[in-house]
Amino acid sequence: MSKKNKISILVVDDELSARKLFASFLQKKYLVSLAESTTQALSMIDKDPPDIVIADIKMPGKDGLVLLSKIKEKYPNIVVIVVTGNGGKATVFSVIKEGAFDYLEKPIVRSEFLYIVGRAEKYCKLHKQLKILEDKNIQTAKLSSIASIASGMAHKLNNPLATIMGYAKMISMGKYRDVQSRDKADKIYHASLHMKTVVDHFRTFAKTSKDGQSMQFMIAEPINSALEVLKSKLESEDVTVDLSLSYRSHLLGDKEEIETVFQNLLTNSCEAFKEIQDNRKKLVVIKSTVVENKMLINYKDNAVGMTNEVQNHLFDPFYTTNDAGQQTCLGMSIAYNIINKHNGSITVESEIGMGSKFVITFPIKKEEILMVKDFNEEPEVTVLPDSEKSKILIIDDNPEVAQVASDYLNRVFHTIIITDSTEALKRIEKEEFDLILTDYKMPNVSGMDVLYGVRDRRPDTPVIVMSGYSAHEGHLKEVLSSGAKGIITKPFEDPEKMISFIKTHIKQSAQDSSCRA
Repeated sequence: MSKKNKISILVVDDELSARKLFASFLQKKYLVSLAESTTQALSMIDKDPPDIVIADIKMPGKDGLVLLSKIKEKYPNIVVIVVTGNGGKATVFSVIKEGAFDYLEKPIVRSEFLYIVGRAEKYCKLHKQLKILEDKNIQTAKLSSIASIASGMAHKLNNPLATIMGYAKMISMGKYRDVQSRDKADKIYHASLHMKTVVDHFRTFAKTSKDGQSMQFMIAEPINSALEVLKSKLESEDVTVDLSLSYRSHLLGDKEEIETVFQNLLTNSCEAFKEIQDNRKKLVVIKSTVVENKMLINYKDNAVGMTNEVQNHLFDPFYTTNDAGQQTCLGMSIAYNIINKHNGSITVESEIGMGSKFVITFPIKKEEILMVKDFNEEPEVTVLPDSEKSKILIIDDNPEVAQVASDYLNRVFHTIIITDSTEALKRIEKEEFDLILTDYKMPNVSGMDVLYGVRDRRPDTPVIVMSGYSAHEGHLKEVLSSGAKGIITKPFEDPEKMISFIKTHIKQSAQDSSCRA
């Protein structure tokens, strides 16, 4: 058993022979310290509270009853066993009344002594386990409350952010001729893009579970996103990050979860750099390579490093080397579970004073396909004459967001906006459209209701759903399984990609109709 897991016992007795005797009984199994008086014992307890105190009741000055009372007043969780030379009923009653766990009578019988200490040990371990569960439940409740707030904030911010980003992007792309206006709009766009990143992370944090939905992505994407989120922290800690990332292959998985892995690694490095006493350059190096059917990612920092014991327990939930109340290594346990979920592996090597190295491996399967339809492809757009424009119905209860979508698309498509989804269904019944773009969350008639309505009325008309939620969240699985051609997340980022995505599905729908004919 490691010292970290051993029960600590403080023996308090004014007689040296008694202290030595008790120590001889205990020291093979427990961490034992000795005190010769109540005053000395209280001083030692204040510096490092033990799990168990074994105290003689008869000592000069402040006796064992005073010590027991002080301990229970200040450290109620410490288990106290009282040793008495005369086990009268009055004495026994007094020590039990003051909160002693048990008592022993002199002369001490070794077997009886170890039996009582063993009972106290079991009590301590049970109490520690209960405390961990209690802390975990409290933390879960706090996170649940914060997640609810985060989800609400993300949704509320997305619509106005979509308006800001949309018009800033159009101005910066030259829709308006004033050069200075375009330059300022470009700055607005990039600032709002940073806001979007924050909103996305609110949304990610608010998730309570993962549904296994996957997408293809380059490893550089989640790593760069993690660096963007932690940009201020890295700059304030003066940490430099060197990247050398492969663009040879895609991974298939949950990009946001992989981003969490690197956020946790970077956060741990920042904390480790705080302990450096010299003037070394604080450096994190992240390299990725593809070897046969595997993606290898080497993550290395030159911080303080870790002991063998810390390395052995690094991925254990709730393991920490910090004082109570400080940050634990739970983040590394989460990282381990995410990597394992993606059929990957993570190993650690570290040396005190020299830093730490993590090697992460993910499998690459060429036959895997993109499960969630995305619109980040085929950015080329050709402007069509009015006579050839496809007709698109945009449905969103927020008129500003609907107008942004229309302004993004109307140079290529003929767009019609309806902000009342009930009226939109009536219009769909009377009129044909080449594609319908509908918001997901609307009052009365939702985006899912629109999707079902189109499926019943115009089964050949493609529907794309807009949402302020991530395209990979569990409750949006139904959107794709119910026939939607894809999901466009708000706020909108790139009109060219959005146009290309919509054109692809209009073309595909026309081909399908032709084949059926």
